[in-house]
Amino acid sequence: LHLDGHTIGPGHYALICHPRADHDEAHLTFVRLQPSQWLGVEELRRLPQGDPLFRAPVRFDVAAGTAPRLTVSLSPGKRRITLTARYGNAKVVREFTR
Repeated sequence: LHLDGHTIGPGHYALICHPRADHDEAHLTFVRLQPSQWLGVEELRRLPQGDPLFRAPVRFDVAAGTAPRLTVSLSPGKRRITLTARYGNAKVVREFTR
């Protein structure tokens, strides 16, 4: 898979979306993890530390309707996989290419 020109090989990853400290635009970060770095439920407040493969500003669009909880979906296509995340009335879409 590829995300904005970066190759993503087999492995364990975390996809992180977080605001910057200065409350500027949010960033989407794709981090490669070692199995020992997997997060348990009690650790969800901290960001995983790993090798960042990709980091880019992300803009949330206003979606029709409201999602009652965070939903993340992957939709396969012929030459791409579409990642969609929704929370409340916010929505972000990114495409991975094969």
